[in-house]
Amino acid sequence: MYTGAVLTNRENNRVRMGLGIVVLALSSFMLPSRFMPPARADDSRPIYDRAEALLAAENYESALEEFTGSMLRESRSAEVFKERAKCHLGMRNYDSALADLGTALDIDSTYWPAWNNRGIIYANHLGMYDAAYADYEMSIANGGAAYSYVNRARAYLDQELFDSAIADFGRAIEEDPQYIPSYEGRVSARFKAGDYAGALPDLEHILAASDDVMELTFAYRHRAWCRMRLKLWDAAEQDFASAIELSPEDNDVYHDRGGMYYFMAKDAYGSALAFDTQDAVAMARSRGLYIEHD
Repeated sequence: MYTGAVLTNRENNRVRMGLGIVVLALSSFMLPSRFMPPARADDSRPIYDRAEALLAAENYESALEEFTGSMLRESRSAEVFKERAKCHLGMRNYDSALADLGTALDIDSTYWPAWNNRGIIYANHLGMYDAAYADYEMSIANGGAAYSYVNRARAYLDQELFDSAIADFGRAIEEDPQYIPSYEGRVSARFKAGDYAGALPDLEHILAASDDVMELTFAYRHRAWCRMRLKLWDAAEQDFASAIELSPEDNDVYHDRGGMYYFMAKDAYGSALAFDTQDAVAMARSRGLYIEHD
């Protein structure tokens, strides 16, 4: 099972949709902590504990010093090198992060968190997808399937390998059916592939299973787009309203609802041309859209 902060559409698999274009916006810096396995909860070493607290506060330089002190005075475990690599990653010292993860694997070649985290660096920060896929495979083979299927699926999405991404999100769901971000990821992949109808079952599952505000906002927002594609305007507008009620400061929801109004007006304009052009233009303008006409 996953542990750590809940992933939201604001964090990593955030999907921006406008005027029929779906753009996956991966994090420009680091993945959320839940995509990197956490440190052992029962580790009580004082220096190590201080280092973990500093890492959680994103004080990477101080955390790096504490992890180094932990290695020198208390332990040179694979886990400590894996955690210190996160400090290097936070400072964008990718070579140093890779070196620490390599050392962790020298200590224990079956330590799947190091394989998983190195795959993240290769894929998300260096664009070295073949190396990432090899590391994710090693992580999966050594017990890290729940994490690495999701991370590999995101790498597939980055390369627009939608079928492979959908398959890996499905494998992640089999590993942990309660992990909502896997459903969100599969929705994103289906949207990118243009399969809006195929995304609906996952959206319905999120709405039924989640009580997280951001996950519910994601589901209402994306279901609105599915309904919009079917020209179910009232139902789509209702879903956007639900998303806005949950997350009134999420500008992307307003952006997407504006896109819906554009399509509504365009559809009404096209349908009304044979009857009354002025009525069509009036409706378009009432939705905030200016349409030139003869």
